[in-house]
Amino acid sequence: MTNTTVIVPTYNRSHFIERCLLHFNYDETRFQIVIADGSGTEHGKRNQELVAELGGNLNIHYESYSSKVSFVERCHDAVRQVNTKFAAFHADDDFMYSSGIEAASLLMSDKPDVIAVQGMSAIVRKEDNNFRVMPYLYSPITQKSPIDRLAWHMRAYRPTFYSTHRKETLETALKQAILVRDLWPRFFELVLSALIIVQGKVEYVDNLYAIRESHLEATSQNDMNWASMAIDDNFSAVLTKSANCVAGLICQMDGMQDHAKAVTSSKKAFLEFVKIALVPSTRPFPRELVDQSWSVHDYFDSLSTSSKERNRLLNTFRLMM
Repeated sequence: MTNTTVIVPTYNRSHFIERCLLHFNYDETRFQIVIADGSGTEHGKRNQELVAELGGNLNIHYESYSSKVSFVERCHDAVRQVNTKFAAFHADDDFMYSSGIEAASLLMSDKPDVIAVQGMSAIVRKEDNNFRVMPYLYSPITQKSPIDRLAWHMRAYRPTFYSTHRKETLETALKQAILVRDLWPRFFELVLSALIIVQGKVEYVDNLYAIRESHLEATSQNDMNWASMAIDDNFSAVLTKSANCVAGLICQMDGMQDHAKAVTSSKKAFLEFVKIALVPSTRPFPRELVDQSWSVHDYFDSLSTSSKERNRLLNTFRLMM
C-alpha cells in the first residue's frame, strides 16, 4: 500500500480530525496520510496535539497553512508534494476505507486511461438511536472525448473530488482551478469536478469505499441556491469564466485548436447541470446507478455473515454517536 497518499484537508474542525484519526487507526491504514490544515491558531494547535496523540501507529504528516491560503491552493500544494503514483482526497468528516482505496488504485494500475475511481459509498444519518443508510451513487464516465465525458457527467452529476486519483491529473486539475478560486462555492465545485473529468475516464469499484455522514456542518455554507444564482446579474459572467477555465484545459490536453467550440460545449454542460438542479426530475438514472443502489443494500444485508465487515462499520457508527 505504498503507491497511494491520503490527503485530508481541514479548516477549524478539530472535533472531526479527532474521529478521523481514530478511524484511520481502527481501519489500520498503512497509506501515507497528509493533514493539510488551514485552521486558525486555536484549532491548528489542537490538531497538532491530536496528531501527536493518535498518530503513533500511522504514517502521518501534518502540514500547517496560513488561513489566508485558499482551499484549492492548499490542496494543490499538498498534491504537488506527494511522491506516490496515486492520491486519495478524504474529507475530514468522512470515513474512507483502505480496502476501497487500494482496489481503486489497483484498477488504475491496470487501466492507464482511467484517472479517478470511486467505490461503494453510503450516506448515513443518525436519527435518535437509529441510523438511516442511503446509497451514494457514482456513474462510471468512460466516453472517449473530453467534451462527451463532461456532457454526461453534468447530466448525471456526482462529486468526483473525494476519489482516488492519479497524482499528475489531480495536480493539473487543481492548478487550473486556482484560476477561478473566487467563484461562487457551488459553481467552483462543478468546475473542479469538470477539470478532473475532461482528463480521462472515471470508473467504479464494487468495494466498500466510504461512509459519508449527513450532519448540519456538511451542508453547504453558500447562501445562494441554484435558483437565486440562475437569476443573479453575475450569472452570465460566472458561467463564462467557468467555461473558459475548463475549455483552456480541454484545448491544452487534447490538442484542440477550436477554443470557442470548447467554451460553448463547456457552457452547455454547466447549463444542463443547472437545469437538472432546478428540476431534479430531469436527472437521468442509468442502469449502473440502479445496480449500485441494490449492491449497497445487499452489502448491509449481508453483514450478519461477515464479522470483519460488521466490526469495521460498527467502529464507524460508534464514532458518529
